[in-house]
Amino acid sequence: MDEKNSILSSTDCPSVEELSLFLDVPSDDLIAEHVAACEKCQAILAAYDQIDRIQQECSAAPDDLIERIQSLCRQQSTPVKPLIRYPSAASWLRMAAGLAVLASVACILTYVAGHGQIDTGTALASHSVSQAMRDEPLSKIEQVLPGEVFSLTDQMR
Repeated sequence: MDEKNSILSSTDCPSVEELSLFLDVPSDDLIAEHVAACEKCQAILAAYDQIDRIQQECSAAPDDLIERIQSLCRQQSTPVKPLIRYPSAASWLRMAAGLAVLASVACILTYVAGHGQIDTGTALASHSVSQAMRDEPLSKIEQVLPGEVFSLTDQMR
């Protein structure tokens, strides 16, 4: 043995990373000679080897996995196209009845609001006509106003 091998085998062990790499690719002769002589490194490599075997066993797929996946894919049904539902006659009748009730309520509220405090007939009768409006001749209505082509009486004919 040369001096480098004797130093490695007697005092320094390779790092755990180097041992792991050596387990994957055993190409380094120096580490191989050291592992052959060092019980500590042999134990580390044995532990790594055991971990690798356990991982391979756990990661292996069951034999019937492909068949189970294919059978589950066959069992799933194709998506069903959603049906378009049109309103039935009963729903049209309900909507018409609702609109009739709404229109009735609107008419009642309009009637009640229109017959409230203000009476339009008496309000108009209570206003007096001014003297100037009473004396204005009707012929003014019959005249053509500026900007118009026909008079009011011409339009009424």
